[in-house]
Amino acid sequence: MEFQQLEQQYRNFYAPRFEIRIEGEDLLRQGMVIAGISVEHSLEEAGYFSFTIDDAFDHVRQDLRSVESLFSFGRKIEIKFGYADAMKVMLIGHVTAISVDFGESGTPQMTVSGYDTTYAMMKGNEARSWDNIKHSDIASAIASDYGLQADCEATPVTHPKLTKQEGQSDYQFLKSLAEQNYYDLYIAGDKLMFKTPAIKAEPILTLEWRKSLLSFRPDVNLTGQVSEVEVRGWDPKEKKEIIGTARSGDEQLADDGKGRKSGSAYMKQLHRGKVVETVRRPVFSQAEADRIARSMLNKRAEQFVTGRAEAIGIPDLLPGSRIALQGLGRMFSTVYYIEETGHSMDASGYRTTIKVKGNMI
Repeated sequence: MEFQQLEQQYRNFYAPRFEIRIEGEDLLRQGMVIAGISVEHSLEEAGYFSFTIDDAFDHVRQDLRSVESLFSFGRKIEIKFGYADAMKVMLIGHVTAISVDFGESGTPQMTVSGYDTTYAMMKGNEARSWDNIKHSDIASAIASDYGLQADCEATPVTHPKLTKQEGQSDYQFLKSLAEQNYYDLYIAGDKLMFKTPAIKAEPILTLEWRKSLLSFRPDVNLTGQVSEVEVRGWDPKEKKEIIGTARSGDEQLADDGKGRKSGSAYMKQLHRGKVVETVRRPVFSQAEADRIARSMLNKRAEQFVTGRAEAIGIPDLLPGSRIALQGLGRMFSTVYYIEETGHSMDASGYRTTIKVKGNMI
């Protein structure tokens, strides 16, 4: 999408505003003065929110306002960002923390914060097991356990038995399954996403430096790159070693990378041979070993290029999508994958920060 189209959709980015509803109650309609609010999303961590209330103390009653009625722990919260009447749900979660600043002077401020449902998944650590099941079916079942819808891309292998150890959280277990398949795992609104990264999808937006893109700080680093990954396991039936391999060129590379190279290709060229990462994993087939090796190579590859950018507030910028950045010279004017975003709004306006990654330069 071109920036001009999005500009029309969000009313020329005029009159930014937010909505906060706790158990359906609109805080702004209740007259609360919110000094600032931020919402953070990541492919690696729980979605997080925080907002500060200026008029938190009732000087007549000599007590904090609405702490028990609205901000008690675990209450469901929905936050929207946007412009005028064009609003987008940014996060659905629960209140987990409250802090108050009783300063030497001025009115006390109260900060309310919490997480999306990922946080609850990080606490579910009882042992569980499944028979004859795919990784994607487990993801769907766990999503249902937490009242989430599931957007799970089917994984190819049916496993005879899978076990989640006691002490391992549901989130940690799902994260390990995602890593074996080179899948993203994150929550968008009330939906659990368990699917292949959209490396080849069309970018949702094009931003140009000094026009719609305020700043960009890219970093290219070969340190963590390898030219080959080996996954070694043991086949107890055949009584022989299983070796899964992924080499430079096996990565999931973007179609728009013409004339560019991956980090593994640069390593192969630089060292004139193989730079191999070898790991041992419990695998039950050659196909599983190869799949894990490809996933590990892909995870290495996507950290070759990273960067942080800042733009005006754009609610559509969220992890799991691609964005085109232009006006940055031949090396850095390309399409990137978004892995983290931060949306913040206060008296100075609405800004969005993004962390991006790429596997070619």
